[in-house]
Amino acid sequence: MDSHLGPWSLVELRLLNEAGGMDILMTEEISPTAKLTANTLREGGVKVHCCRTNLDSFACQALLDGQCPLDQFPIDAVISVHPASVEVATFQSNAKSHAYLEDEGIVCAVRRHIPLVAVCDTGDPYGGPFDPWIDATCSHEEVAELVKAIANSPSDSYSQVATTALEQALDTYGLDRGRNQATVKRAEGKLDVKVKVPESASTATREGCAVKVLGALNSFDPWISTVNIRFDVPNSSEQFA
Repeated sequence: MDSHLGPWSLVELRLLNEAGGMDILMTEEISPTAKLTANTLREGGVKVHCCRTNLDSFACQALLDGQCPLDQFPIDAVISVHPASVEVATFQSNAKSHAYLEDEGIVCAVRRHIPLVAVCDTGDPYGGPFDPWIDATCSHEEVAELVKAIANSPSDSYSQVATTALEQALDTYGLDRGRNQATVKRAEGKLDVKVKVPESASTATREGCAVKVLGALNSFDPWISTVNIRFDVPNSSEQFA
């Protein structure tokens, strides 16, 4: 099936093959499709972490040992697997609890603005309550390539927050907004921000814009520990972090 791309604009497909790879969180890897998805990710050099290892237990990893993968690793995307109808029949006894426990992990990810990818091998729409928050859907064969593309692509939501803050700062300094904007990528637990400002903007003005953008991004996502801001200005290579 063809991948369906959501709010993340996949304008640059540069796969992450650097040492260390990506960290991905799956809500579970127990059902057959989830196992296939996890194997595909690992074969693609992606490190897979799970919310839970037992669908019969209410407790997730954080409740069992106090170690939530979201707190331990720089998660780049969260994978939710939509089981095929045959799997639901196979797990009829715990199908209801499976859906509930999976939803729990998705809520944690959405709260942190982590991209949510739905894996569905049936070709049918995901059809779950979290549809508005799904950033992309694909089959398990496509998942490794897709999550790597997401990590290398600008985020519409973060970019909008940063651009709005930039425009407010430019208004304060009496500068024309024009086509000036901020582009944000979220990867490896950090934000890389590229800010375009008028050539007439002084160093002090750019510093003020950086503070405004940084404050807006920290309010939007308080879980991010590192924000790198670079200005796109002729004859300038200033960077703020």
